[in-house]
Amino acid sequence: MSSNTHTQTGRTSQQMTDAPPGSVYVWCNDRTDYPLDLARHLGRKDLRVRPLSWLDLRTVAGSSCPAVIVDHAAHLSDRARDALRYLSIRAGEDEA
Repeated sequence: MSSNTHTQTGRTSQQMTDAPPGSVYVWCNDRTDYPLDLARHLGRKDLRVRPLSWLDLRTVAGSSCPAVIVDHAAHLSDRARDALRYLSIRAGEDEA
Protein backbone atom coordinates (compact mmCIF):
# COMPACT_ATOMS: atom_id res chain seq x y z
CA MET A 1 0.00 0.00 0.00
CA SER A 2 1.45 3.36 -0.99
CA SER A 3 1.90 6.23 1.42
CA ASN A 4 -0.61 8.19 -0.67
CA THR A 5 -3.27 5.58 0.14
CA HIS A 6 -2.43 5.88 3.84
CA THR A 7 -2.75 9.66 3.62
CA GLN A 8 -6.12 9.47 1.89
CA THR A 9 -7.45 6.91 4.34
CA GLY A 10 -6.23 9.13 7.17
CA ARG A 11 -8.01 12.15 5.71
CA THR A 12 -11.31 10.28 5.48
CA SER A 13 -10.94 8.99 9.04
CA GLN A 14 -10.16 12.51 10.25
CA GLN A 15 -13.17 13.96 8.44
CA MET A 16 -15.44 11.36 10.03
CA THR A 17 -13.90 11.82 13.47
CA ASP A 18 -14.28 15.62 13.29
CA ALA A 19 -17.87 15.56 11.95
CA PRO A 20 -20.53 16.97 14.29
CA PRO A 21 -22.93 14.41 15.79
CA GLY A 22 -25.67 13.31 13.39
CA SER A 23 -23.91 14.63 10.29
CA VAL A 24 -24.42 13.33 6.80
CA TYR A 25 -21.15 12.04 5.33
CA VAL A 26 -21.20 12.06 1.52
CA TRP A 27 -18.86 9.48 0.05
CA CYS A 28 -16.92 10.14 -3.17
CA ASN A 29 -18.92 7.64 -5.25
CA ASP A 30 -21.96 5.38 -4.93
CA ARG A 31 -20.22 2.39 -3.32
CA THR A 32 -20.66 3.04 0.40
CA ASP A 33 -19.59 -0.27 1.97
CA TYR A 34 -16.13 1.03 2.90
CA PRO A 35 -17.22 4.33 4.50
CA LEU A 36 -20.02 2.55 6.40
CA ASP A 37 -17.50 0.06 7.79
CA LEU A 38 -15.02 2.82 8.58
CA ALA A 39 -17.63 4.90 10.42
CA ARG A 40 -18.55 1.88 12.55
CA HIS A 41 -14.87 1.15 13.22
CA LEU A 42 -14.39 4.76 14.36
CA GLY A 43 -17.40 4.48 16.67
CA ARG A 44 -19.41 6.94 14.55
CA LYS A 45 -22.69 5.06 14.24
CA ASP A 46 -24.43 8.46 14.29
CA LEU A 47 -23.07 9.42 10.86
CA ARG A 48 -25.49 9.02 7.99
CA VAL A 49 -23.29 7.85 5.12
CA ARG A 50 -24.72 8.69 1.71
CA PRO A 51 -23.49 8.07 -1.84
CA LEU A 52 -22.36 11.01 -3.96
CA SER A 53 -25.56 10.72 -6.03
CA TRP A 54 -27.52 11.73 -2.88
CA LEU A 55 -26.32 15.32 -3.42
CA ASP A 56 -29.11 16.35 -5.76
CA LEU A 57 -31.87 18.88 -5.10
CA ARG A 58 -34.52 16.27 -5.93
CA THR A 59 -33.13 14.05 -3.17
CA VAL A 60 -32.39 16.59 -0.47
CA ALA A 61 -35.44 18.85 -0.87
CA GLY A 62 -37.08 19.27 2.52
CA SER A 63 -34.09 17.73 4.32
CA SER A 64 -32.10 19.32 7.06
CA CYS A 65 -29.16 18.02 9.05
CA PRO A 66 -26.63 19.50 11.45
CA ALA A 67 -23.83 19.26 8.89
CA VAL A 68 -22.96 17.71 5.56
CA ILE A 69 -19.39 16.49 5.27
CA VAL A 70 -18.22 15.72 1.74
CA ASP A 71 -15.37 13.25 1.37
CA HIS A 72 -12.13 14.92 0.36
CA ALA A 73 -11.90 12.80 -2.81
CA ALA A 74 -15.38 13.68 -4.12
CA HIS A 75 -15.67 15.56 -7.40
CA LEU A 76 -18.83 17.66 -7.21
CA SER A 77 -21.02 18.49 -10.17
CA ASP A 78 -22.84 21.82 -10.37
CA ARG A 79 -26.02 19.99 -9.27
CA ALA A 80 -24.25 18.62 -6.21
CA ARG A 81 -22.96 22.10 -5.35
CA ASP A 82 -26.51 23.46 -5.65
CA ALA A 83 -27.74 20.76 -3.28
CA LEU A 84 -24.99 21.65 -0.78
CA ARG A 85 -25.97 25.34 -0.94
CA TYR A 86 -29.61 24.39 -0.33
CA LEU A 87 -28.67 22.26 2.70
CA SER A 88 -26.48 25.08 4.04
CA ILE A 89 -29.37 27.52 3.78
CA ARG A 90 -31.72 25.03 5.49
CA ALA A 91 -29.21 24.54 8.30
CA GLY A 92 -29.08 28.31 8.80
CA GLU A 93 -32.88 28.47 8.98
CA ASP A 94 -32.92 25.77 11.65
CA GLU A 95 -30.53 27.82 13.80
CA ALA A 96 -32.57 31.02 13.46
